[in-house]
Amino acid sequence: MILAQHLDYDIVVIPEGQPPRVFEDCLVQLAWLNSPANTIFKHHKMIAGKEFEKTKKEWLEDVVFTFNVNESHLNRPSAQDSVLVNNTFFPRYNLGATFNLGKLLNRKHDIAISQQEMKIAELEENQQKLEVRALTLQRYEQHLLTLELEKIKIQAETDAEEMYLIASERFKTDRISFQEYNTSSNQYFTSKSARLQANSDVQQSIFALEELIGVPWEKVEPKREQMERRNKKRN
Repeated sequence: MILAQHLDYDIVVIPEGQPPRVFEDCLVQLAWLNSPANTIFKHHKMIAGKEFEKTKKEWLEDVVFTFNVNESHLNRPSAQDSVLVNNTFFPRYNLGATFNLGKLLNRKHDIAISQQEMKIAELEENQQKLEVRALTLQRYEQHLLTLELEKIKIQAETDAEEMYLIASERFKTDRISFQEYNTSSNQYFTSKSARLQANSDVQQSIFALEELIGVPWEKVEPKREQMERRNKKRN
């Protein structure tokens, strides 16, 4: 039976200011930090936190304090009024408070709702981290694949070109038929076309990565060899 385990989302996306150990994590970190869409989730989480703090203090807005001073104690009494004043049983001041009972009774529920909204904002941000990591790694893997396919297409074009040049010389001296020459020619231009398409696929994969990481690929790619050399030394 597989048990659910707590996932550390600081491993899913390396936090800003913390250097990634491998090149893939570097790409994911750039994709997370440089996308305005991802920043929205961060602000949603911050707003939810502020709303939670506000909800905990909202009950104070419904509490009203009153303070009254007895007028008889504000003016100094005359001699003939002293007996009357001294027999006055009114207090010198009155202090009172009113509050919204319904608000106080619902406070626990409001705080619980606000806590859930804050948790939802955190979960949405974490889900976005998972999706950003998956998409970034998929596009990087696709880029690596296009590079390997381009190498194959280049070699195929080179081989086809050599066969085409040999066929051309032999055709000139009537050592092969036109059909054989034409077959060799078609194979060469087909391989050339495939190589051009492979080159385009590489560029398209770079554009797709740049869309995520937000910086030119030529500024990021050199870090791959640097990080690989560094990790080899550590191992």
